[in-house]
Amino acid sequence: MKDIDPQAFARIDTITGELQVDAKNIETSGFSAAGFVSGNVYEDGRLHNKQFRITSSGVAAIQVGDEDNAHNRILVNIGDMRTRALNIHNLSVNNMASSRAALLNIDTAIYMVSRQRGDLGAVQNRLDHTTESLANAIENLQASESAIRDTDVAEEISALTRSQILTQAATAMVAQANTLPRNALTLLQ
Repeated sequence: MKDIDPQAFARIDTITGELQVDAKNIETSGFSAAGFVSGNVYEDGRLHNKQFRITSSGVAAIQVGDEDNAHNRILVNIGDMRTRALNIHNLSVNNMASSRAALLNIDTAIYMVSRQRGDLGAVQNRLDHTTESLANAIENLQASESAIRDTDVAEEISALTRSQILTQAATAMVAQANTLPRNALTLLQ
């Protein structure tokens, strides 16, 4: 029976592990997050009952593939959505002019928040697609491994059957060879 490369199983375990946990391999180099130190990679996928709260804007790289390249990372850019950054922290509606300015600032803030939500929705869709793709890859890999094991078993059974047929044929030939002298003696009598 042929052995399957142990590294292939290690990759399956890695992929499976990434599917089981939402926070798997999050690199926080761009964020300052509660309970996390900037620049670390969390490979165990555990948040240890801590909240993952964004406290400043930045870019996070989420590793979604088995290789360390840009194609296997999803970048999440989260802008500063605090009231000061959106310029709505100190609005005044005391007169008509300040009310119009406040409405303009609120409209701009709504646009910026909506755009950020759209960007995060796109990232979420990519993560969902990646999760489904990895689940499909795992299923296909497991099916392939099963087929290989089944093929190896069938090959071994075929070799065993061939060996048994050859043994039975040899036994029959020996038995027939042993009966020939008896037949000759019977004819001579």
